[in-house]
Amino acid sequence: MLCRDTGQHSSVTRGDAPRILELYSGYRFSKLTTIRRQRPAAFRQVVELAAAKQTDKAFAKLLELGAVTAQKKTPASSCPASASASSA
Repeated sequence: MLCRDTGQHSSVTRGDAPRILELYSGYRFSKLTTIRRQRPAAFRQVVELAAAKQTDKAFAKLLELGAVTAQKKTPASSCPASASASSA
């Protein structure tokens, strides 16, 4: 069994065996159409919106759910990533 989400993670052409099998082989493929993983249902709605490429609505729903919060801006000198980058 091969599993792949053709809507994600496009690879280089030469290494794209699952897509090539899907397009040119005689194999029959199944398609999963129901999102079951996210719980509670409100988060499942966010994923369904994102999957339908309605990212503005998905993000608005995350805001409504309180799943997105703003952080205070920190000076670059206190950020671990910038400290390691400047020492390289």
